[in-house]
Amino acid sequence: MIPFFISAPRTRSSVLFETAQYYCESALNLLPLGNHTELFLEFSQNAEFKDAKTNTTHISELYPVLQQDNLNVHYVYPHIFANRKERNLYKLDILQQQKQKGINYNIKGTIQIADTPDEIIDFYKDRHFVITKRRNLEDYLCSFLVAMTTKLFHARPNNVDRYQDILDNQVTVKSDMLDKTKTLLDYTKKLWSLEKYITDLNYTCTVTYYEDLDTQDNIHSTLTKILGTDTWQQYLPENYQQKIPIKIQKDYSKVISNYDEIISVLRQNINQSGIKEYI
Repeated sequence: MIPFFISAPRTRSSVLFETAQYYCESALNLLPLGNHTELFLEFSQNAEFKDAKTNTTHISELYPVLQQDNLNVHYVYPHIFANRKERNLYKLDILQQQKQKGINYNIKGTIQIADTPDEIIDFYKDRHFVITKRRNLEDYLCSFLVAMTTKLFHARPNNVDRYQDILDNQVTVKSDMLDKTKTLLDYTKKLWSLEKYITDLNYTCTVTYYEDLDTQDNIHSTLTKILGTDTWQQYLPENYQQKIPIKIQKDYSKVISNYDEIISVLRQNINQSGIKEYI
C-alpha cells in the first residue's frame, strides 16, 4: 500500500516517513522532493532572509519549482501567496498535473493541510492514509514550544550532542509563544478529526501514536502494518539509522526553565480546545 502521512508535529511522523522512504521510492516508484519532504509546510523556521538595509530578518516561504519532473522546494521572500489555502491549492495543482502524467511524489502531509481537507483527501484517495497522533497533550505542547524556541526540531546522530546540551541547560519559553499553542491545538483537532471523515468515505486509514513508537521493533511492526508487507525492510540501507531522528526521553518540567509558569496555561488551552475526543 502506498501511504500518505497526515502528520501533526512532534508525533514521530518523521521517523516513520524517513524509514519508509527507501521502500516507497524504490519499490512503489514515488519520486523524492528536492530540498524538503514537507511540501505543504508554509514557512521554514530555519531558512531566513536578512535585509541588510533595514537589518531585519524574514522567514522564508516554501515554494515548489518543477523542472523536468523534478519537484524542488525553494525558499522565497517576499512571500508569494496571501494565505494557506492558496498555497495548498497551488501545490495540489502542480501535483495533479504530474499525476495525470503518471508521476507521483513522496510527500509527508503536515498540519497545514487542515485548511484544504476535502481537496487533499480526494487527491490522495488512492493511497493508504496514516494519521499520527500523541496521547500526552501536555508533552505535545511542551515539545512544540521547545522545538519552536530552539529551532532544533529533531535530534539526529549529527547533532545529538548539541541537542542534549540545549536540554541540559534548559529552555525558557516566552509568554507570547503560548498563544501559538491555541492555534496548534485547533489545527491538530481538525487534522485528527479526519480519521472519521476518511473512514466514512471507506478509504483505508491507520492511526499511530507517538508513545507506541518507542523502540525500533515497534517502529518496524507499525510500518509493516502500514505498508501491508515486511519486504520493505529489504530496501533499508545499512546506515539508515544514522539519518533518522533519535528519540530522547525528556522530563519537560526539567527541560523548560519556566515550566511552573506556563503549564497551567497549557492545561487550560487543552481543556478549552475539545481535542481530547479525537485522541
